[in-house]
Amino acid sequence: MYPWRSFSVTKTLNLATSICLVVHRGLIQTTKLVVSLEQLSSGRFLFGIEVGWNVKQMVDHGTKFKIRTSRMNEQIEVMEVRCTEEK
Repeated sequence: MYPWRSFSVTKTLNLATSICLVVHRGLIQTTKLVVSLEQLSSGRFLFGIEVGWNVKQMVDHGTKFKIRTSRMNEQIEVMEVRCTEEK
């Protein structure tokens, strides 16, 4: 019916994102998305993150520029714990 659709299965390709500024996103929503993609890809999900460099953007999103790295690290730790929890 749809010739462009392929129903093949692969065990070698990874699913990856571009860069995500996690300090600009909600922690709960981002964690849920990461966990869902991790499960759907059978552990082959690569999540690209960055700390950010634009002071104005940080202020607009309510993050102090000097603590952005520590805040990002805290958020990543929460996501890692959630992704590795036994269901």
